[in-house]
Amino acid sequence: MSGYYIPFYNRLPATVAVLAIMAGAFTLVFFRREASNFGWILLGIGIVLVFFSGGVFFRSTSLWNLFVAFASLTVGYKLFNEGRINF
Repeated sequence: MSGYYIPFYNRLPATVAVLAIMAGAFTLVFFRREASNFGWILLGIGIVLVFFSGGVFFRSTSLWNLFVAFASLTVGYKLFNEGRINF
């Protein structure tokens, strides 16, 4: 095969991993009481598939990007638990 066309089946494990992680997070956020075990199972399957697919690439990031990501994570967690942010 010539060119830069990548067949779909080469990306299938990574696609399934992302979908499993998204479905697990969605289940844990919106159906906490009904299906929390199922959400954790989906997250676990997704994480295992990410590492088995070989699609994990660690790239360097700047300190500013790390700070913004950590601040967003902290604010989101506080909003999720308390519903407000106290400055």
